[in-house]
Amino acid sequence: MKTIVHAQRTMLSLARMFGVNQQDLANSEVTELDLFDTLPYSSTGEALLTFFQKTNAQDGRTKHDSNMVMSGQLPAPQRFLIEGIEVDFIPGVDIARKPATDEDAFKARANDVASFYQSGLLELSIGAKVFVQNGPLKEFPPTTFLEAANAAATKIVIDATRAAGDPCRLSIPHLLVPGVNFKVDLSWKDRVALPSGQGGRVICRLKGYMLRPKQ
Repeated sequence: MKTIVHAQRTMLSLARMFGVNQQDLANSEVTELDLFDTLPYSSTGEALLTFFQKTNAQDGRTKHDSNMVMSGQLPAPQRFLIEGIEVDFIPGVDIARKPATDEDAFKARANDVASFYQSGLLELSIGAKVFVQNGPLKEFPPTTFLEAANAAATKIVIDATRAAGDPCRLSIPHLLVPGVNFKVDLSWKDRVALPSGQGGRVICRLKGYMLRPKQ
């Protein structure tokens, strides 16, 4: 209850700064609905990945790849309060059908994850300003990962290796409003090739709360 009530009060306060009137606020609801976007990561590395610039209906993308319905901005009258940022790298090495004894597959996946997170710079831009600029990418770990247990109750971490640590939570939330472009850039000084030779996927997730009209 704390997070929803707190988020609603924060969003209402910030929304007033952008000229939202009391009637609009009274007709709105706050829901915990993250913004996410997925891009491929080449086996030879990338110089720049820019998220939230395509909709989930462009270039063969679907709602499983992104929940963006407009390129680079929110549709009116939605507003979104960003409270955290996560970067989740999904290696292309398939271990779903591999036995736990197949150490080569697990090591390949682990090496790809470790290589990806050891460098890189993340920048969150809203309008013409950069509001978050930090690296390496291990500063933005995902909050979830997969694991399983065998008959002997020994845990097998399916993701093999992941960025660990406290999730990135912004001490000052940032508000997205309609008509204002936003993006997240991941950039590398030098391309980071994946040791396995297989490409992967990168999911960027903006954690927070959506302010939208009541249904």
